[in-house]
Amino acid sequence: MNILIVGAGKVGEALIENLSKEKHDIIVVDEKIELVEKLVDTYDIIGTVGNGASYDVLINAKIQKADMLIAVTNSDEINMLCCIIGKKLGVKDTIARVRNPEYSLQLDLLQQEMGIDMVINPEFEAANDIFRMLQFPSASNVESFAKGRVNIVEGKVSANSDLIGVSLTELRKSSKLDILICVVTRDSQVLIPRGDFVLQEGDGIYVTGTTQQLILFFKQQGVYKKNVRDVLMIGGGKISYYLAKKLIKQGIQVKIIERHERRCLELSQKLKEATIVHNDGTLHEVLDEERLARYDACITLTGIDEENIVTSIYAESLGVPKIVTKISRINLVPIIEKVGLSSYITPKHIMATRIVRYVRAKQNTQGSNVERLYRIVNNQVEALEFYVSENFQQIGVSLEEMKLKENILIPFILRGNTLIYPTGKDMICEHDRVIVVTTQKYLRDLNDILEGNHYEL
Repeated sequence: MNILIVGAGKVGEALIENLSKEKHDIIVVDEKIELVEKLVDTYDIIGTVGNGASYDVLINAKIQKADMLIAVTNSDEINMLCCIIGKKLGVKDTIARVRNPEYSLQLDLLQQEMGIDMVINPEFEAANDIFRMLQFPSASNVESFAKGRVNIVEGKVSANSDLIGVSLTELRKSSKLDILICVVTRDSQVLIPRGDFVLQEGDGIYVTGTTQQLILFFKQQGVYKKNVRDVLMIGGGKISYYLAKKLIKQGIQVKIIERHERRCLELSQKLKEATIVHNDGTLHEVLDEERLARYDACITLTGIDEENIVTSIYAESLGVPKIVTKISRINLVPIIEKVGLSSYITPKHIMATRIVRYVRAKQNTQGSNVERLYRIVNNQVEALEFYVSENFQQIGVSLEEMKLKENILIPFILRGNTLIYPTGKDMICEHDRVIVVTTQKYLRDLNDILEGNHYEL
């Protein structure tokens, strides 16, 4: 697919990194020559210097050959204008990064009247991810499928865990729960386990199940954490605003510490039910004064990764039950995991994953489309939800007869309103929603899970 990306900043680079791996032909446009040159030197792409909202610049960037335009500059208005011009020039699909909360309330207008096919707000998406983590505080990270009916949650086998030395088949029988451990990380290995796999101390585990079944599982393991009732946020940016609105609707008490007085006044007007404190929330004495230790959750959301990490470590030392850390640089993930901060978000990569999912679906308009795509274990595993069309080659064939590629697992099938925990006797039917967990990369169609089928990048 020919993709034109306007904006060569951090988000643009994350998109180029992800989409170039899937062998798309990419042209990037930005006014800053140093950013364009850096990306052209790093990736196999073409660069054009100029204003992406300029007709002449877009023509020079061969927009007439583009299948998709993605506008991710720092200006919402420029992004929307780029997409409008792109549509006028014949681009089939357009995506705009729109961050202003006021614009976010007008999504229908942006999509229907302006012809923007996808509007994405990285801060809003990040707030949604944090909200899911707070709804399930026992898990490090949470991803949802089948319209929220199925979750994949991350946990760890601790030193005193009853899971040590237990096979997955034994666990299923003894727990009497409809849960499945679908991914295990051990040392530097990432494994899609079978029933005879035996768990060890220190294993990272990704468990699938309904919310109720997962709660029971964590209670059985003695690591269940109570529901979050109050949250302290450090930093009052857009993510804090979106997250606070969702938490307040759930009756959760919210306090935000923000160092800039003007922003504090804005938040006070927009979030009347929240407590807004004008101070530097990265200072330990301020956190002590605000009684951080008594909160159920602490979310560090400043614009500086190092401040977020250090503040989260301090919250951990005080025994705060749930801590979520925002980072911008993915290379810091090994560091925060090493110091025990297992719940974190990276907004630009959340956005990149959402767009990759959309691109894959657009590439496969006739087959079984990717409805959901999540990347877990530092992007080494993909968890996908497919809608099954009549084009699936193995409709009506039992799973035990189906020849799947290696490291493919089907933990759930949603048939109408019925959630199926499949055995070898179960079949995939047309209109099902099938969840696939795999270390295979770049699946675009459900047929790609079958042995002998090869997908071209």
